[in-house]
Amino acid sequence: MLTEIEAFYMPSTYIHIVDNLVSKCPSTMKAVARIANTRKQRHNIQEQFLHFILLEYYRYEVTFGPYVMTPTERLVTNIFVILVLSLLCWALLLYSPSLLYRKLTRVMWLLTGHGGEILRTDQGLLEGPRNPVVPVGS
Repeated sequence: MLTEIEAFYMPSTYIHIVDNLVSKCPSTMKAVARIANTRKQRHNIQEQFLHFILLEYYRYEVTFGPYVMTPTERLVTNIFVILVLSLLCWALLLYSPSLLYRKLTRVMWLLTGHGGEILRTDQGLLEGPRNPVVPVGS
């Protein structure tokens, strides 16, 4: 049966139709309950990761449309996307440490009124190498 809220928002003719359909097809209710139970099951981390990757690939295909391309076009498009994403990650890993260091020195200057000298001397960045390499012949 329908709840009071559903009955309030649905005209009375629809309520009878829905009640008849539910009473005639109890197997659908069992199917819905079975699907809800399968969603609650725990999976190991590899299955969760694989499911996440497949879901993201599905979203990518539906959003940008490679599912309507020929296999060759899809291959070229996927290689291009992977190349762009890998270059983006490489640039992020290459340039983020120096950017982070500059931003931290600016925050230190805002908090203390000094430049990055405090940060550099604490880390020993202003000092030379501790064990200088001496040429063998001298």
